[in-house]
Amino acid sequence: MACFFWILVLTLFYIFAGYPLLLLLLSALTPRKPLPAPDHLPDVTLIVTAYNEEAVIKRKLENCLELDYPEEKLEIMVVSDGSNDRTDEIVGDFAGRGVTLLKTGGRIGKTAAQNEAARRPGGKYLFFPMPTQSGSRMR
Repeated sequence: MACFFWILVLTLFYIFAGYPLLLLLLSALTPRKPLPAPDHLPDVTLIVTAYNEEAVIKRKLENCLELDYPEEKLEIMVVSDGSNDRTDEIVGDFAGRGVTLLKTGGRIGKTAAQNEAARRPGGKYLFFPMPTQSGSRMR
């Protein structure tokens, strides 16, 4: 029983201290690759799905435009899932800043709207940013 107790104690020590120390040691011994030059970064597309988000869409798009990524490599696409408020109008105000608006024509749901946007030609990688905070309904 004492042997079993010490095995459990050592296992807990490894989980909470040994493993993090092992990772720290391995990261110090592993050579770091330099970051790629901006011309070697892939083209990416951020797909923001929105339904009646006039209260938060402006803040969401400003946040997306603040990303530290070359403008020529970043596409921001807002899929309006049948919004009937000012969401489309607000997104249209960002057209000059590289934001495109895709209207679904009616309510088709978040997943179907994202799939519709993914079918469009765009970046090599697609990203679906997290919703805006503070109780938003942003999708």
